[in-house]
Amino acid sequence: MSIVQVAFPVLRGKRLFRIEKGRRWSIVEHLLLQAVSEKSASAEALEISSQLPRRVIVEAFVRLMRASWVEMVSTQQGTEFQATPLGRIQAKLDDLPTFPLVQQRWLGFNFDQVTGTVFRGRELRIVHQNDLGPEVIRLGASDLHAVEDMGDVFAALEGEDEAIVGIRPSPDKLVRRFAVVSVRDSQKVDGLPPRAPKALFDRICDASRAAGTPGNRLPASPAAEERGGIVGPAEGVFRQTDLIVDGPDHRAFLSKTIRNARERVLIHSTFLNEHATAFLPDFLHAAGNGVTIDIFWGQDEDRKKQASSRAEAEKLKSLIREKGRSDSITVHMFTTGSHSKIVVSDDGRGGWFAALGSCNWLGSPFDSFEVSVKIRDPAFCGRLVRHLATMSMGREAVWHQLASNITVLGRRIEAVPRTNERTVPMRILLAPDHAALALEASIKATQRLFVTSHRIGVAGKPTIILPALAAARENGISADLYFGKGTETLTGVSAGEMTLDLGSIGVKLRPVYTPRLHAKLLAWDDDALAITSQNWLSADPSDNTPLREIGIFISAPKVADQVIRLFQMQLGR
Repeated sequence: MSIVQVAFPVLRGKRLFRIEKGRRWSIVEHLLLQAVSEKSASAEALEISSQLPRRVIVEAFVRLMRASWVEMVSTQQGTEFQATPLGRIQAKLDDLPTFPLVQQRWLGFNFDQVTGTVFRGRELRIVHQNDLGPEVIRLGASDLHAVEDMGDVFAALEGEDEAIVGIRPSPDKLVRRFAVVSVRDSQKVDGLPPRAPKALFDRICDASRAAGTPGNRLPASPAAEERGGIVGPAEGVFRQTDLIVDGPDHRAFLSKTIRNARERVLIHSTFLNEHATAFLPDFLHAAGNGVTIDIFWGQDEDRKKQASSRAEAEKLKSLIREKGRSDSITVHMFTTGSHSKIVVSDDGRGGWFAALGSCNWLGSPFDSFEVSVKIRDPAFCGRLVRHLATMSMGREAVWHQLASNITVLGRRIEAVPRTNERTVPMRILLAPDHAALALEASIKATQRLFVTSHRIGVAGKPTIILPALAAARENGISADLYFGKGTETLTGVSAGEMTLDLGSIGVKLRPVYTPRLHAKLLAWDDDALAITSQNWLSADPSDNTPLREIGIFISAPKVADQVIRLFQMQLGR
């Protein structure tokens, strides 16, 4: 019998968590109580009107009846639910009263940097790298898991009927350590908890079999293998009307979103400029309704331009201060370093949604061709909020109060039940996912490949142009690639020369001057569409900055065809 020791990198930490013990009321339960406080209703009628699964409705009423807020009554239509006098009083409150036991507890944890799994403090044997002997095989850390997700930490540490609702802010960073396990006969791992993911188990076993040199540091797994191909949810609700197309529609969407909110609005715009102040009346209106607004920006590739965004942030912050609304509207003065464009808001009726795409919400004149998508699925919306929380932690990954609050909000949104609408395959795209998706498109496309990019640069050739060439040659598809302008590394003249070179191979690379092109799209055939912040023809972000770019891939009937037709209509004006 052979025994091999394998070590994998972890981030180790200990924090003081604020924990509520006892199940809290959900927004759905509150809304159902309000519904039957006005008029009794059957589960079937509520299922139709709310579009919620009947199981969710029945389970909610079971809890409400235990609290003596709802009772069952017999009517001519059958058995229905009706609020009690006490229930009608509670239904009028902004939040249903709960009486959880609040505790503060120190908890330790280890964040695995190979697969991103969080383990409790004593689940692994942890050692300093200096204490690893030369015979120990070391796995390398993955760039995708360089920073911990606070939401995953919370979920791993919570007990039954517990919810972590905050932490004591700490400037201390997590420390780098190694977890050590023993592998017997290359297939039995001692020291790894049963709940460890199969991906980590497989990596450890593979390392024990493949390592030929003691002390060898093995590379981390390829991204697709580590992540199982998908991070987060893989299916979500979607309608064709969720697409936001063209600049004026984006302006109207943002204004309406801010004014309809009643609780929280989060905006992440890569750039801030003079156009941001145009939304000041909307911000003030929302603040008057009790809304908390957080404004983030991510510009960092050019220090001079970063200074311009910071100056505009200070200007907007000063205007808000003059109006006496600094308590409700916060313009954060740090850069997140992300090129993503995200809006998250409540809908004023207890639900939440996000918008994600190409539009710099607070840095755009809204005169370009833009495409974003409204994301109403709670799992996707909550995941994006958690990404915002990680972005707000900065390069030093500091666990401050803002990051904690946004993480709690993201997990709360994720817990909202999904409606009964049609679901389609969807997935969130982080920076490293874009190149893999371009390759997937070149393999799966049977008719056409379509790309739009604000800029074209040398980095775009390996990311999208070469896969498009391969698809055109091998599958005989048409490939239409559009760009708005060149970059410092590839001028418009050079791009024009490239256009002539590619035309004979079946790939059409075209500049677009009218309308001004800012959308970042990758589509193939009729049903596959990616909407993102990444310039497909000029950017290829490093794997060690996964939140640098964020997009979403949607597979739905005619979704790609719809966007392509709208773009062609714009070209024909």
